[in-house]
Amino acid sequence: MAGWLLYAWPWLSGAVTIPWDAKSQFWPHYRVLAESLARSELPLWLPELFAGTAHVADPQSFLFSPYFLLWALVDPEPSFRSFDAAVLGLPLLGGLGVFAWSAARGLHPLGALLTGFAFLAGGSVAWRLQHVGQLHSLAALPWLLFALDRTIARGSWRAGIASGLLAAILLTGRDQVALLGAYLALGFVLWRWLEASDRRATFARSIGPLLLGALLAALLAAPPLLLTALEAARSNRPAIDLDGAGRGSLHPALLATVLTPHLFGSGGPMAEFWGPPSFAWPDTGLFVAQNMGVLYLGAPALFCLLAAGRQLARAPDGRFLLAATAIVLLYALGWYTPVFALAWHFLPGVDLFRRPADATFLLTMLLALLAGRAFDRLLREPPPGGLAIAAVAIVGSFAAAFGLALARDRLARAAPALLEAFLWFAGSGLLLVLLIRSPEKRRSLLASALLVLTTFDLARNDGPNGATGLPVRGEVDWSVLDPSSPEPLLDQLAELVARSRVEGRRDRVELVGLGYAWPNAPLVRWLEHTLGHNPVRSARYVQAVGAEDTIAVPEQRRFTPAFPSWRSPLAELLGLRWIATPVPIERLDPRLAADPLPLVARIGTTFLYENPNALPRLRLVGAWEPLDAAAVLERGRWPEVDPSRTVLLEEPPPFAPASPAGPGRVAILGWERDRIALEVEAPSGGFLVLHDPWHPWWRARLDGERVPILRADLLFRAVALPPGRRRLVFTFEPFAGALEELLARLGARA
Repeated sequence: MAGWLLYAWPWLSGAVTIPWDAKSQFWPHYRVLAESLARSELPLWLPELFAGTAHVADPQSFLFSPYFLLWALVDPEPSFRSFDAAVLGLPLLGGLGVFAWSAARGLHPLGALLTGFAFLAGGSVAWRLQHVGQLHSLAALPWLLFALDRTIARGSWRAGIASGLLAAILLTGRDQVALLGAYLALGFVLWRWLEASDRRATFARSIGPLLLGALLAALLAAPPLLLTALEAARSNRPAIDLDGAGRGSLHPALLATVLTPHLFGSGGPMAEFWGPPSFAWPDTGLFVAQNMGVLYLGAPALFCLLAAGRQLARAPDGRFLLAATAIVLLYALGWYTPVFALAWHFLPGVDLFRRPADATFLLTMLLALLAGRAFDRLLREPPPGGLAIAAVAIVGSFAAAFGLALARDRLARAAPALLEAFLWFAGSGLLLVLLIRSPEKRRSLLASALLVLTTFDLARNDGPNGATGLPVRGEVDWSVLDPSSPEPLLDQLAELVARSRVEGRRDRVELVGLGYAWPNAPLVRWLEHTLGHNPVRSARYVQAVGAEDTIAVPEQRRFTPAFPSWRSPLAELLGLRWIATPVPIERLDPRLAADPLPLVARIGTTFLYENPNALPRLRLVGAWEPLDAAAVLERGRWPEVDPSRTVLLEEPPPFAPASPAGPGRVAILGWERDRIALEVEAPSGGFLVLHDPWHPWWRARLDGERVPILRADLLFRAVALPPGRRRLVFTFEPFAGALEELLARLGARA
């Protein structure tokens, strides 16, 4: 714990915060979760992003994470620091798992401690803190392996149930780390069965508890997996081919980061990074961030691994860990080896993910487990000549790294990092020499000193950097994502929207090109945004509105045939009333050059405009006309109708008004994220149009009876109304809706 505090203190103290995806994507979802739970709600539907999304199907929502649900319940108004503490708790949790498993397998306590700390502060665990979802999946994996080990060794039903619960937590991560972790766990079970001296007895003893665990995992993991799979099928997510996935491979040159994480400048500015791929190392065909290939687990860990050598095969689970490490490394190298292609073609689920370099998360865990076992072997039975062999290998690796830097004309940049790394290795080697040559009574003291060296080594070399720890107000001002921090633009928008709600409206906003931190800022302020930051979005919405995965820079605001301008039918139907841009609006929307939208305010360098033609969210109309969705989406051909009188439907309604609509009235009885209750008075019947995105998991009930929701005006919802006063309730029912959708798809295939 002391080592974790030393490593985590820069974040826990507030000196830095975990940036990039952790703040721009995961933090807003977590904040919404905490505030919703405090209101006794579950945010299954999210109206603040892309006009409305099925939050329950998004792995970023944390809705199926017991860990984050508990944190959110304990801290209903989280700050950046408390969220960072929660994220940093994941490596600690996983580190405790590898420590507990290693200790249970008979490792020396100091060897188990080395394993735990190398895991929580090493490799991708330390260098990819911003990838919160994958970190969450990895934290469950060592505990799952531990539970499976107990299940097989003892035939324990309790351990089998624990295995099922942990497998469910792993699978609900719904990312590549979860998938690879599941395959690793399956491989571990098969390995333990095959290596058992009494195979039949071991199999007979453990098969029952394992099957119970598998059934439990399937039952618990099936709902989130089904929700995400169905939502992905109608999303913008393109099919990934082998070549496209291979662009996320780990370049072989990045293996040199086992010597020092700073060899290529991975933690510094992008302009100074010279590893593959970069401006200094072009033509790799790769598309990965500069921090994704860092493998450093500390000088002592690598020294122990090399010194133990072949003795690792004799360590507990040694042969399995060595084989798994080799396979995972070859997988991470992607298109540089045939392993990834074989997995792509023959292992279910692999072709759903890009970036095989994500396997470096598992590689970190496996190397940490091996490092602890290597240290254990050195403490118990030092191999003759092992340290000398390790020293020669390390010196040779440094020579190769110097040669690589010289060949790339980056020796001046690489030399300081290599020199410092050499000192860490020299200190580690000296301590190991003293440890092996000392009497047994003094070994624990020297081994403890080596652990202290490891702690300071990793805190120094794998501590905060440009990828994992930045000031809140630095090059990117993350404070705009903190609802407790004053932000003039967001404060004014909140005031304007609040006024409109008093008037019975629910106006939407659009923030365009204000910077990396801004696209999801409306989410933490409860402002309903037409855009946002999320890699997966509704395909229909993307095609209609032009919503990219983020809107950090002005050029990312893409207009479409259906949405050719901020002054267009779809902009009005969306209820898009307030638009903030960093430049005059006509520069982004040439159609407004002659007649720009009214400028409401100039807040710093931001222009705030009003679209006075934005329609209210609810309309009561008496007529309908057919809509050719393809004509609108592909050619922008909107039928010329009066939206106050007519709704456009893609399919005929179950019935239509018998006569032209007379006066009508709509009263809002309640408006929540997942439930909207209305009282509608339509003397001649008609249609209630709700300008929220149509989704198959929404249900409508008219006076308690379920009625169909029609797809209206390209994106929205409508319900046909018989004459009279009615109570209409929309509810978001994702589990029943997903099951119904699945059965319909299976029936269509049959």
